[in-house]
Amino acid sequence: MDERTIIKLEVRLHGLDALEIAQAAADQYRDEGNEALHKRALRRVQLTKEQIELDAVESARKAAVRPNDSQLFAGLTNILLEGSSFELADGLRLENVFAHVMAPYIVAFSPAEKGKPHPAPWKAASGGMGYDVTVQIALGKNIRPTNFDRLNTLWWIASLIRLHHSTGIRTPIVSDTCFRMAATATHDPVFWPIELDTRGLAFDGHQTNFVVPDSTLHWISQHFQSGAKQMDNPEFNLAYQALESAQRASSPAEAVIMIWSSLEALIRPGPKSLAHKLSFAIATYLESDLSARDRLYGAANDLYAIRGQVTHAAEPPSAKDATAAFNLARRCFLKAIELNEPPKFHELESKWKTRT
Repeated sequence: MDERTIIKLEVRLHGLDALEIAQAAADQYRDEGNEALHKRALRRVQLTKEQIELDAVESARKAAVRPNDSQLFAGLTNILLEGSSFELADGLRLENVFAHVMAPYIVAFSPAEKGKPHPAPWKAASGGMGYDVTVQIALGKNIRPTNFDRLNTLWWIASLIRLHHSTGIRTPIVSDTCFRMAATATHDPVFWPIELDTRGLAFDGHQTNFVVPDSTLHWISQHFQSGAKQMDNPEFNLAYQALESAQRASSPAEAVIMIWSSLEALIRPGPKSLAHKLSFAIATYLESDLSARDRLYGAANDLYAIRGQVTHAAEPPSAKDATAAFNLARRCFLKAIELNEPPKFHELESKWKTRT
């Protein structure tokens, strides 16, 4: 480790006190008459001053960084693009990259004074978090392609990839610096944590990296803006967020409850005869062929009965049944986004009754 790196770490550890420590060492060598060590210590004093000034400039830069005013790069895990990159819209682009982001546990044992780091000693502890960022979503400065704020625009794109292709994809962090260029950047990246929770059920299997085909990205490019406008509808927003939460459920039972809650919020069939109404509405919404509609009605009704066993008898569902319920909801939300409006229950009820 070179001298500048050591001094940088000492300044991070001791703050402004690092300069006093370096100066005290230089004074000691001067008093001892050790000219060689005194000269070397004076160099460390100068380097420490320079590092403190650099840190002050960097701190001011970081304090001025705002997600709505900066170029943003969302780091995605468990994903690869079929091609090397894909442009969703002007200033909104996905690219294959690689960066392993580490957050090891470090423990301090004394409270920190305001504006200063925790005093020594520090101890490294086992464990921590780490993510392989394999795709970034780049959002240009001042680009606002949706009605969301800029951070939530990035969340929305990642969420649509999950909905259309793979629920295992996560966005642990957003950076102000391109992950491909961060290694040679002259500044330290600023990170905003987004989806650090790695929990989730394997509705789409257990692959390490899901290869997202261009067809999924074409679909997103066609629908992400109109879909974002639908999120202004409180009922649709509630329904969609419930399905998002189901993907991070801690158990199949929790997921099943959230999935059916999302469908109830999406279709809103009313409180009476809920299983029958919700099942025929889903079947009519998704199937135009009457035979296929009847089969889907039976399947939806059976899956809703499993939801009842979870809520009323605390009987856990199988992973297969939870996945089937999720895929049913996935089809409904994909269609609602494609049609640019949620399903209308009264129209579905009429079509069911008249067999049209």
